[in-house]
Amino acid sequence: MRGFTFEKQLDKAFFQQRINRFVALVTDSLGHEMRVHVPNSGRMKEL
Repeated sequence: MRGFTFEKQLDKAFFQQRINRFVALVTDSLGHEMRVHVPNSGRMKEL
């Protein structure tokens, strides 16, 4: 299985809510809220 290579360092964020199929609201470790792209448009059973 092949992994992913990212150009920049990834930051940890905490899921807050799913806005629509492709957008979620998250909070980073400094408390800033941001909208992020959700590549999986299906159910998120684990959250």
